[in-house]
Amino acid sequence: MAPVSRRSQRQEQDNIQPQPPSLAGYLLFLLRLGSKRKIKYKLATEEFLKNLATITCSYDEKTAHHDTVEYFLGRLEPEEIYGVRQKMVYRLVRMKALEKYRLLEEYYMIAVDGTGHLVYKERHCPHCLTKKKDGKILYYYHNVLEAKLVTNTGLALSVETEFIQNSDGETKQDCELSAFYRMAKRLKKRFPQLKICLLLDSLYAAGPVMDISEDYGWKYITVFKRGSMPERYDEFLKLKKLCPENEIEIANDKLSQ
Repeated sequence: MAPVSRRSQRQEQDNIQPQPPSLAGYLLFLLRLGSKRKIKYKLATEEFLKNLATITCSYDEKTAHHDTVEYFLGRLEPEEIYGVRQKMVYRLVRMKALEKYRLLEEYYMIAVDGTGHLVYKERHCPHCLTKKKDGKILYYYHNVLEAKLVTNTGLALSVETEFIQNSDGETKQDCELSAFYRMAKRLKKRFPQLKICLLLDSLYAAGPVMDISEDYGWKYITVFKRGSMPERYDEFLKLKKLCPENEIEIANDKLSQ
């Protein structure tokens, strides 16, 4: 057997595609490892790397160190991360993996709502919200507006995110609506052809939200309950009696809608 030269060894090594730090970063969250240090203990085992090689059609004897992952992800622009999410959703739509979950076999349901995101013991920036008890600040936090593609099986896939920029810590609803107006433009830009039905709570029972949805060709289902808009709700009850053909009730053993 002819000896293997160093040059051929280097060429062979060059043909091996190393696992990028970005992949380790995604797996850190997808597998809910909890901390960056677990990359070393959970993702660096020989068995895991072989399984990963089967999925990615590449193999590397080592995985990225958690400090390398932090260094890499810390220098990425948010748009680059958003691009990965967008491509993942594109892929699911194009392979028709979500078709059977569409509303009326046509519209993908996207739920929009604000949620907590970051919590700090000390003020992080001038836009921090505050949680108080007996006049004392317990912690500072930030909220985000999330748009998730949802199914009746409980699956929820994030498709768009917008930070709620609250200026005084008291007008969450107004800022959440403002965040929706900003987010809606990007959602339409990223998924211009996607047939969407928005699922919204009573906060979004507002004219501008409906106008945006109509302009973009989106359908929408909005919660409209007693107490959220008292005058409009009374008006709704009166109009409801005049239009019985516009009412439908669906009921089963567990639920009445």
